[in-house]
Amino acid sequence: MLNDGIRVFDMRYAYNPGNDTIGFYHSRALLAPTTTLTDVLFGFYYWLEKHPTETVLLSFNHEGNTGTVEDEKLQRMILDIFSAPSGSDDSLASQMKRRFWVQDRGELGTLGESRGKAILLQRFSYSLLSSPPDPSKLTGLDLGADRWTDNGDNVALVYNSETNATAFIEDRYAITLDPNTPSSVDAYITSKFDYTTAHLERAAQQGDTADQLFISFASAAHTPDPSGEFTMYPITYALGEDGVRGMNERLLEWFEARRGQGSRYGAIMLDFYDAVPGLIEAFLDVEKVDP
Repeated sequence: MLNDGIRVFDMRYAYNPGNDTIGFYHSRALLAPTTTLTDVLFGFYYWLEKHPTETVLLSFNHEGNTGTVEDEKLQRMILDIFSAPSGSDDSLASQMKRRFWVQDRGELGTLGESRGKAILLQRFSYSLLSSPPDPSKLTGLDLGADRWTDNGDNVALVYNSETNATAFIEDRYAITLDPNTPSSVDAYITSKFDYTTAHLERAAQQGDTADQLFISFASAAHTPDPSGEFTMYPITYALGEDGVRGMNERLLEWFEARRGQGSRYGAIMLDFYDAVPGLIEAFLDVEKVDP
């Protein structure tokens, strides 16, 4: 994904079996029981070392509904991983933090300031800790789960109250149809496409939000149609089926129609992006201005 041009990642963590390490899930699905959060971070560090002009935004969220517990121990482990390094600590973990993480809190900053580093998008909280963490030890942008509107199509999260820096997010993942709309695969995909492109258009608007962070999710969740006749799956939304075009093909056409306009659409999260050739290239080109 990194080599294909993707620079923003949405990762969901919870305990691996045994509660000794932290791994990755998608809902109840454990992705790899022997993979740990630390393993994956070192993978990002290796890539950034090889590409020192690049920046990645890493979003982490505790995945509920996994059958694992979320407790103080887990949040303490997460705090140890993502907190700012101590000035007197010269451990390998602290060295990696200094070298590869932007240390600022509540500041997105500029690309020049962030080259060769990762920026934390914090979608989790530390609410289970026996005492609140030291604010001076926190890094990244606080997009806490307690403030993230579930299934929202235009969520506004202030991550710096002093500067009013705000993240605007489209995360409409549970799609329902208007009672007057006949159920079909096309209707569900069209509804999701409309939510996503409306948010992309908001990101492109000039005005008070022109320099703010916008994130759009082009993905959607497992949705049984109330009729019981069919079910929408994430791959169905992304790729369509039986001649109905999915989100990725529709977005490719949408981006190609705007290629070279120089508009800014923020970050977009995609499922199965590599199944539609040219999708990432079209999105990256849409913000370039043709000579």
